[in-house]
Amino acid sequence: MAMTLKEKVQKKFPTFADAVDGLGSQDLEKQLLHYSKSREEVLCAQREDKQLEDAKEQVKELNAPYSESLGDLKIKTAYLALLLKEKNG
Repeated sequence: MAMTLKEKVQKKFPTFADAVDGLGSQDLEKQLLHYSKSREEVLCAQREDKQLEDAKEQVKELNAPYSESLGDLKIKTAYLALLLKEKNG
């Protein structure tokens, strides 16, 4: 059975869960705003990380021949399956 969000948070971040579980609505809203801002800061830093961008570009270049081959094979196998379906009804 899949864990609920509450169970996941309590398992992975027990100190956080304990700290916020008893908060009132206003304090929860403040915490939500704080963590939303922090998330945006991390995303911005990630977008501005030149080394990460370079690594992603390198992975893209190294992966290109595999992606192209896999795409070609996918089309060819789909075509073969279509021909079989047409011939076998």
